Amino acid sequence: MMTEEQIREIKKGIILTASYYGRDIKLDVVNMMAEDLNDLPFEDVSSAFLSYRRNAKNKSFPLPAQIREIINPEVGSRAKANEVASRIRKGISDFGWCNGEKAREYIGELGWKVVIRSGGWQYLCENHGLELNPLTYQAQARDLVESTIEMAGIGFVDEPIGLPEP
Repeated sequence: MMTEEQIREIKKGIILTASYYGRDIKLDVVNMMAEDLNDLPFEDVSSAFLSYRRNAKNKSFPLPAQIREIINPEVGSRAKANEVASRIRKGISDFGWCNGEKAREYIGELGWKVVIRSGGWQYLCENHGLELNPLTYQAQARDLVESTIEMAGIGFVDEPIGLPEP
């Protein structure tokens, strides 16, 4: 949490940044923006505003969410899904079917859900490269991981999906 002095400095920075991008900003909006950022370290917020201004891609005044994203970048579901799918594929060759516990530890629980939904560890290991094309399976696993992440984000974890109401 920032001190009152630091919050005043952030408010000044918000006003200057608005002016930098040719915007007039109301005091109520400045207060709201400062409130949205006051749980973050002062130095991080100040650095994020500087970083935002120095990025040639940024052509307009930033929202607090954009400043927060600079401070705490979030890996998207697609990147997470690629990582998990590649771990499944690598785990098959590194651990084999007899080392399922080590594979599960390496792959992680999200990836292990995909392994179970794909027929189980032994099935994947025995059929990888035979009935299962490795690259095709990796793409399918990636898509399944991504949809699992999205479904969990809205509260559907391991629940069957019903038909929409007419």
